[in-house]
Amino acid sequence: MQNKIIKLFFLLITFFMLPNFARAADFYVATNGSDAGDGSIDNPWLTPKYGATKLASGDTLYLRSGTYDNVLVENSSATIAILPKATNTTIAGYPGEKAIITGNGGVAPTGWVIGANSLANSMTIKDLTIKGAIAIFSASDVTIQNCDISVGGDLWTGVLQGETIFVQGGINTVIQNNVLHDNTVQPGGSNNLITCL
Repeated sequence: MQNKIIKLFFLLITFFMLPNFARAADFYVATNGSDAGDGSIDNPWLTPKYGATKLASGDTLYLRSGTYDNVLVENSSATIAILPKATNTTIAGYPGEKAIITGNGGVAPTGWVIGANSLANSMTIKDLTIKGAIAIFSASDVTIQNCDISVGGDLWTGVLQGETIFVQGGINTVIQNNVLHDNTVQPGGSNNLITCL
């Protein structure tokens, strides 16, 4: 009897000590959703910005078909509209559907509509159409994959503000199999598709 209790104890300890990725979840955003929902496929959130803040390590946020516009009012080089607050997350277009993320209605300057910082290491952005700039600030192991990225042009007024992908202090940033096109030039900046500092 004592051996059974010991085995049960160790089984319970093992279960509760499983890494976070073992309990990873999929969440969803849809244009007919509500941020009062639970993010499930049947009760999706409305905005990617809200959904991203609800992710835990290992989670994936799928964007269903439609256009998600981000109105960026803050003029700051550190502003990213869609920014997870956890590491090891994925934001992706739902398979077989076209999800479009825009800033300012897709008209330059669009601002940094999605990205990562040091709180969102190991982030993956994939299978999205993005009409705006992606920003990576001091984040490691970020992957941008299979995206169509255009327009760009962030809202700040310093130099180098004419990019679709901006990487500053990023470690091991992977930009793979994307289409980058139709970038904009902002005052004092240049028509850079990728800016790395």
